[in-house]
Amino acid sequence: MKKVFFAVMLLLIVTLGAAVALAEPIGPDTINATAKGRRADTPPQNVSALAGNVTELSISATAVTDVWQGYFGNISGTIVLDDANNKSMYAWQDFSPLGEVYAVRTSNSVSWAGIACANITNIEADETALNIGATEKDGINETFNATSSADFYVGTKHITGCSYSQFLYENDAPASQNNFEELLLNDGTYMLYTAIINQDKTGYDNAAHDFQLMVPEDGHSGDTNPTLYYFYVELN
Repeated sequence: MKKVFFAVMLLLIVTLGAAVALAEPIGPDTINATAKGRRADTPPQNVSALAGNVTELSISATAVTDVWQGYFGNISGTIVLDDANNKSMYAWQDFSPLGEVYAVRTSNSVSWAGIACANITNIEADETALNIGATEKDGINETFNATSSADFYVGTKHITGCSYSQFLYENDAPASQNNFEELLLNDGTYMLYTAIINQDKTGYDNAAHDFQLMVPEDGHSGDTNPTLYYFYVELN
């Protein structure tokens, strides 16, 4: 049985410091995972057999990926002037922030000062860690096979022209408006799967979302052990 492929709606409500523009990405205050779903297997189709006949069959099938988990959702945030006890002197609510969502497969601290565009060595290491074969059609470099046009900062690090990027689907079809870009970053040790926030755009299900994000996961050979991802956000 293949790994369950969830499409999870995330509501990230984030509290930022006053120096939000140059601050490092932070963990969200809350993260709610709902609306889990997986494609149902298609039942067998029947074809009649008649002695003496030779019949040509044209067969098409859709298989659920053994590699990827999908997330989508909405982002809101608050900029605060707080003391060490989280007591606010003033707060600025932002219901339509821009920025990025990051997913990383470790609870260790990310080296934000060392963040850079991922390279093929980083990707091959991640595929090895997740039991992804070099020639799998839905492998990491096979999926993220475009050069990114995104130009942004992760803290004080300028990110531009990353070689491994992709636009996720809109309205159940390949991207036409390029609403949801995801790109691959690496801090020298860990891969960060990075979604660019784009407020209230038409997503894969023809509903409005602020981001869409895929992360790799080992679902090969009936593996049903989940992989834990840690989420960071950077709003601007």
